[in-house]
Amino acid sequence: MKRTVSILLILALVFSMNTFSAFASGASISYRAHVQDVGDQQWFSDGQMAGTTGRAKRLEELVIKLSGVDGGLVARAHIQNKGWVNEVSGTTVTIGTRGQSLRLEALTLRLTGRAAELYSIQYRTHVAGIGWQAFVADGTIAGTTGQSRAIEAVEIRLVAKSNSTTQTYYVSTNGSNLNVRAAASQDSALLGKLSNGTEVSVYSISGSWAMIAYNGGSAYVCKDYLTRTAPAAVSFQWPMSSYKVTQRFGHVPSSRAGSSRPYHCGIDIVATTTDYSIHATAAGVVVYRGSSASNGNHIVLAHTVNGQTVYSFYAHLANFQNCPQVNGTVAKGQTIATMGSTGNSTGPHLHFGIFTGRLSTDPLGYTGVNNTTKATWDGITYYNPEIVLSGKLP
Repeated sequence: MKRTVSILLILALVFSMNTFSAFASGASISYRAHVQDVGDQQWFSDGQMAGTTGRAKRLEELVIKLSGVDGGLVARAHIQNKGWVNEVSGTTVTIGTRGQSLRLEALTLRLTGRAAELYSIQYRTHVAGIGWQAFVADGTIAGTTGQSRAIEAVEIRLVAKSNSTTQTYYVSTNGSNLNVRAAASQDSALLGKLSNGTEVSVYSISGSWAMIAYNGGSAYVCKDYLTRTAPAAVSFQWPMSSYKVTQRFGHVPSSRAGSSRPYHCGIDIVATTTDYSIHATAAGVVVYRGSSASNGNHIVLAHTVNGQTVYSFYAHLANFQNCPQVNGTVAKGQTIATMGSTGNSTGPHLHFGIFTGRLSTDPLGYTGVNNTTKATWDGITYYNPEIVLSGKLP
């Protein structure tokens, strides 16, 4: 029996190339309090408490940072013996005093720019002799004035506005991936990549850049690679022009010679003519091209089908004829290899599979479930590639 291939190595490579960076975590507010007799506390964020309660210690200074979204903060403080002081603004603001033993008595916070369009900033204070007050928002006074009461603790959070409007666009890159940036500049941090055909929500377009909704916040892509036209449905073709299926996807009969696992996550194909060319089943991007002891020479292509990433897998190849390097694009039907018998193989054939969502992490590419449409094992779903080829992707 031709044993199925190991795709453990493939997974590590595929997901390192297609997983968005943790840097892109959306809009966030963080803050640090300087407390009487305590000094600087650690940073807190998104509704956590900074300061103290039940210890009668005044909050003297507060540093607040806004990140993950365009715009800034404007803050104002009412300070013991000083009253209201001038507003301060920026992505990081500091209000209050240190080294003067003066209590922070009241404050206001508001957002500017795109942050103000997308979010409301909400905050509340714990006041000496009163306790926690109600949350207020967007420039409203929190705390007290004229009562000689210290703010002892504070909580600050961002709340997305429901009226943030977007327009639907689609990534149009002729098969390659579109870079997502932290700011409207090629030099800004790379947050991730969007595959061709991905639907995106666009807040605004300015010059060459589009601000899009991304991972709970906003980010930027080049507007030249966006279109209002939805991509045409992706159709797949068979990877060989003449073929015969010698082992199907699914349950492997225990009577089959050499069978050591009960499930085959792919199909084995042999040529019925002297044409051993292997073709890309659909337009896509090369996400892996290499070799291993079990797979031999093998290729993984990434395709976008109805906004979902689908991977096609080709193993035991004799060579990588005309196949681009990783991140290169291929057209539907393009020759990418020649059928062979490299790796753990008993004769020339192609092991072909299609995977959606999470790929198999089982080193031998098998599961213990008998189902000819799809199978779920250990939380991972395997799809029969013939179902995808028929255009009936689950």
